[in-house]
Amino acid sequence: MIRLSELEGLRVVTEAGDKLGRIWELQSPGLHRQEPRREHRPVTQLVVGRLGLLERLGWREPRAVVVPWSSILRQDGDAFVVRGNAADYVNVNR
Repeated sequence: MIRLSELEGLRVVTEAGDKLGRIWELQSPGLHRQEPRREHRPVTQLVVGRLGLLERLGWREPRAVVVPWSSILRQDGDAFVVRGNAADYVNVNR
């Protein structure tokens, strides 16, 4: 088992070797903290990079790099390796 707090700050790189940035925010479905209960809410996407930091601070950044959880291939040390290349994740509309 891994704690969500352990994911924050990890690097995200593509299988092509492109650096996407560090994880600043984890997102999951649900309207409120209790809907569904946090313990049963899956992480669906990671917000990474400098614009992801702004989003964590409260600004919704439409150009932030968003990586779907399903794109993660593996963890290599302090980095997640994701499918594709950087162009697959830049300016993702949410």
